[in-house]
Amino acid sequence: MMGIKVTLSMAIARGQKSISELDESLISLIELTQNRGGDQVAVKHNDYDVKYYGGSSEAVEKTSRVRARVMAKAVRDAIKEAESVFIVGHKNMDFDCMGANLLLSRIARGYRKQVYIVSESGGIEEQCSNAMKLFANDFKGRHAFISDNEAVKMIGASDLVIAVDFHNPDHCNAPMALDRASKVILIDHHRRSDKFIDNPLLVYVETSASSVSELITEFLPYVSSKVSVNAQEATILYLGILIDTNRFKARTGARTFEACATLRQLGVEPNEAEDLIKEDLKEFEEKSAIMKCGKLHFDNMMIAPVVQGILSKTIMSKCADNMLAIKDIEASFVIGYTKENTVGISARSKGNINVQKIMEVMHGGGHFTAAALSRENVTVEEIETELLQAIKQVQEEENNESN
Repeated sequence: MMGIKVTLSMAIARGQKSISELDESLISLIELTQNRGGDQVAVKHNDYDVKYYGGSSEAVEKTSRVRARVMAKAVRDAIKEAESVFIVGHKNMDFDCMGANLLLSRIARGYRKQVYIVSESGGIEEQCSNAMKLFANDFKGRHAFISDNEAVKMIGASDLVIAVDFHNPDHCNAPMALDRASKVILIDHHRRSDKFIDNPLLVYVETSASSVSELITEFLPYVSSKVSVNAQEATILYLGILIDTNRFKARTGARTFEACATLRQLGVEPNEAEDLIKEDLKEFEEKSAIMKCGKLHFDNMMIAPVVQGILSKTIMSKCADNMLAIKDIEASFVIGYTKENTVGISARSKGNINVQKIMEVMHGGGHFTAAALSRENVTVEEIETELLQAIKQVQEEENNESN
């Protein structure tokens, strides 16, 4: 008999003035725990932040494709009803966000809609930006790329905005367009945080998925319109999956490989795709310098505080991934200045330590195995001290829960 893993959720709310408000708060908390992967308790008291207990296991891949089919149909219907479609992503867009945006753009074009990808504001991660420049001629006439300022002037009441790879409005690369929109669809794979886009028309948050590129690729069999996807678009999608899974080492299920097989049929050449994300000598030297800053803590964690220079978030995440290759290391953290007066953390885990909980203590967020934080007007040393305290706090809470 096949074993079935069941994840339970519980919610506790208090402090509301009426039974109806209390009931509404409980429903919202239950939905929040489910969107975060289950296996946890959410506690809310009045206007205080939500407190989470549990969440010690990562979201399990769902084998049913019913949800993907239903969501694909709902997204399709919303696109067909819209006058125009605007696709927005998160700040400093990466391959995953961009790949999903490109495929959604092609899906909407299949229904003869005017589609705009808002990518000319908020920044694009360096390697993704280089790939987009390389493929510029292949995308010409197939996509329209605009800025937030342009989008906010164009969006009307009958237009649709699709928010991709984020759910916290503070992370949006087009905040004015998002505020202006009257109809918003949200598609994401991150565990839900307290901040959420207001009143979305449709929410598709699948925490068990490797990436939004995987989620949108699964739409292809269920959209009735003929969708034309070229090899270059498929390559961006493939790299989104490849990087978000750390080359299929994390958050990878059977459906992840099925999505990659679909993209392979669309023309992806894995070796050529790998060439787009290979590091040059300068990047190799920078990573080596960061790795030298690593220190062992709590017997199974590596923390690398980099006090000099400005680091890209991509370099930080790569170094955090590389530290997990060290024997007996279960979690890694790279701390550094991402710009003047701003410190970031890139956190990674093999799956036995929930780095999302640690980052949330510090008001960051992310996944069970991949999370991050950005804070202004602090030093690397201050953030390192706070990180150590946050790790101790989470460990004490987990010990208390187990007892």
